[in-house]
Amino acid sequence: VGYLCPPPLVDGLAHFTEHMLFMGTEPFPGENEWSEFLAASGGEDNGETDAETTTFYFEIQPDALRAALGRFAAFFASPLLSWDSSAREVKAIESEFQQAKQSDSTRRAQLLCHLAECGHAYRRFGWGNRRSLVELPDERGVDVRAELVAFHKKLYSANLMTVAILGKEPLDQLERMAVETVGTVPSAQRERPSFRDAGAPVDAARLPLLVHVEPLKARRRIDLTWWLPPLLERSRSKPADYVSHLLGHEGAGSVLSVLKRAGLATELCAGAEVEEHTSAAMQFSVGVTLTEYGLEHIDDVICTVLAYIGMLASQPPAAWVYDELREIGELRFRFHDGETAIDYTRRLAISLQQTAFAPEEVLQADWLYAQFEPELIAQLLAGLTAER
Repeated sequence: VGYLCPPPLVDGLAHFTEHMLFMGTEPFPGENEWSEFLAASGGEDNGETDAETTTFYFEIQPDALRAALGRFAAFFASPLLSWDSSAREVKAIESEFQQAKQSDSTRRAQLLCHLAECGHAYRRFGWGNRRSLVELPDERGVDVRAELVAFHKKLYSANLMTVAILGKEPLDQLERMAVETVGTVPSAQRERPSFRDAGAPVDAARLPLLVHVEPLKARRRIDLTWWLPPLLERSRSKPADYVSHLLGHEGAGSVLSVLKRAGLATELCAGAEVEEHTSAAMQFSVGVTLTEYGLEHIDDVICTVLAYIGMLASQPPAAWVYDELREIGELRFRFHDGETAIDYTRRLAISLQQTAFAPEEVLQADWLYAQFEPELIAQLLAGLTAER
């Protein structure tokens, strides 16, 4: 459940809901009760709203975990959603928006949303700001609190939620702790929102499309972007990783080596945008950092990249490349750099949302290459054309 889900009457409603849940619950009604409890127990928290997921997470001293989980569960079971707290949270969202506006990558992401077809799920302003949450609803006579309550009631259902808990206690004790706290969140057995029938974000008749963007920071870059059918259900085989592995290769014979030798580029990255891979579509991009000469010869850069993709598409996917990816994945899983407890549990909770993985595979999900599916790789490559 993320910013694609709310009705288009209130852009940013999912993000607003995320903020408002922290502002008091029926058993703990104080607006600052959660934050004061965390501060007294050496804790921290955060939340984030993406296209189809909203994630809440916290870290706290071990002895306070049980009490914290009880308070945390109340966010989802019985939030007050008090309108008295709304002005403060709108101000916080507006501040986040103003900060996000200073990021070229965020501006690019929002530009792609604006380029989507009118009425498409992607034609959204997921961040939200004062304009979308207060001013426009007032002009249209929309009751934002009613929309907020309806959104929470409809979609914050236990059957759509996953949780990861890390603690010093034995697993059996952690399990009891989970059942007694987050396990009390009611389930309305809601159907998981899906946008599989939304169609392509940009109609084929409008493609290819060239957009010139003036960046905030001095940079020379070109991004080639394709919207492709979603492959979330095939996350165990990761066909997009096969393509990005070859496109992103930097050795002899790679597309980057050709661009460097011609004096056109200095860096290249390629792959599916994880945060933009939804039930509606997968966004695959090739980003090239240009030299001054490359900026003057953009067509040569585009032609070189497309020629390399065409070469890959002209031959069957190689099993040895996938085996190499699998070995690299196994090594990265075994020797993964340490991460903080809060980042680790956040990542696991999100991985649990990916229905392609069995529960026992979740720890390894980001590095798992379980099945070579050459037909999917060929299908993906066939979609990376100049016309699209």
